[in-house]
Amino acid sequence: MSSLKLAGKTAGEDCWVTAKYDYSAQGSHELDLRKSERLLLLDDSKHWWRVMNNRNQAGYVPSNYVKKEKPSIFDR
Repeated sequence: MSSLKLAGKTAGEDCWVTAKYDYSAQGSHELDLRKSERLLLLDDSKHWWRVMNNRNQAGYVPSNYVKKEKPSIFDR
């Protein structure tokens, strides 16, 4: 049985990123970022990563503007 993979993680394991800088969306498929904002990573397969913010808005951001959070034992 194969397991579904999302953003390099097995389904059920959320991967979070934190914005390193502010970013203003340049198009309808992009998402605004605010420094230190925490976002759910949906797809990191390309140079622009698809993320979702705490307002349930999804869009693309430059991958060099965010950093992946290290998993914590408290997230389990």
